[in-house]
Amino acid sequence: MTIGLLPPALALLIAVSALLLFAYARRGKASFAVQFVFAVFAANYAVFAWSYGNATPLNGLAILLFGGLEGPAIWWLVRTKSSDHTGRPHWKHLGGAAALLIAAAVTPYTNWGWIYAVMSAIRLIYVLAALSLILTHHRAGKNGAWLAWASLLAMATAGLSLLKVTAFSVYVLDNSWHAPLWLIIMKSIGISIVTLTLLWWALVKPEVFLGRQPRPPKRDATADDRQLYDVFAAFMEKEQAYLQEDLKISDVADALAALPREVSEAINRSSGNSFKGEIRRYRIQHACNLLVAEPGASVIDIAHRSGFATKSVFNTAFKTETGTSPSAYRKGKIAPPAQ
Repeated sequence: MTIGLLPPALALLIAVSALLLFAYARRGKASFAVQFVFAVFAANYAVFAWSYGNATPLNGLAILLFGGLEGPAIWWLVRTKSSDHTGRPHWKHLGGAAALLIAAAVTPYTNWGWIYAVMSAIRLIYVLAALSLILTHHRAGKNGAWLAWASLLAMATAGLSLLKVTAFSVYVLDNSWHAPLWLIIMKSIGISIVTLTLLWWALVKPEVFLGRQPRPPKRDATADDRQLYDVFAAFMEKEQAYLQEDLKISDVADALAALPREVSEAINRSSGNSFKGEIRRYRIQHACNLLVAEPGASVIDIAHRSGFATKSVFNTAFKTETGTSPSAYRKGKIAPPAQ
């Protein structure tokens, strides 16, 4: 193999690895953010492998689209992993990729060099924002198992994006939008190492990659568990603490004069549900009542009043609990989930 064929070969390896990671994440029902980031990587490097040595405006537009989504995808992955946000990213985060496509549409193809540099800059900004979230999460002592592989992906992408932005002067001075061969090879080797590492990680540590911990042996609820769960349920009914967007199990435990672990175990053993699942159930029950009682209220207003930060998170939770959307529920007046 000549050195010139190394970049497309590595890009194809990355695309296949990322596609396997996407399929594995989808089959394992990992979060949307995990699936999305590897789908973007697979598409981006598949296009790169296909178009290498065959540069056309159409191929260039595909590279700008998927390359412009890499940064937001990594940022959203870290955002969801470091918080309770589980919905789709806001449409505004697609603005960078859209702006790149618009710029390409009004710029002669031979002058696309600066657009590719902007794409790398956008990716770098998003990945640095993701690394900032990771650092904040680490300093808060919340070292989740996802932290290592998300940090690896973010740092590799940040370093390679920085190299590409720095090398912009090399290919803008000779009026060519192509990055230098050494940079393409370095980027391809770096990302291929990362994706292969993640693929290995997914196979040996699936619970880390999929964002789930192995289920411990199920234990029957004790009398103390049932008593604490009854106290928890009464507290929720009376105080409606579930309406607080940032409610944490430690807050509830303090109110019940119990340890967070005791509250978690009591809920799990008595209801078969997690703390977050129980809070979601209470919130959706509240939202169901509002949807029927206040037909003129908007869905987003009801979402906020029911303890949800965003409409997308609310819609996902509502579909999980009821099997339908808020609008369809209101229209059909489907019975709310049993209490």
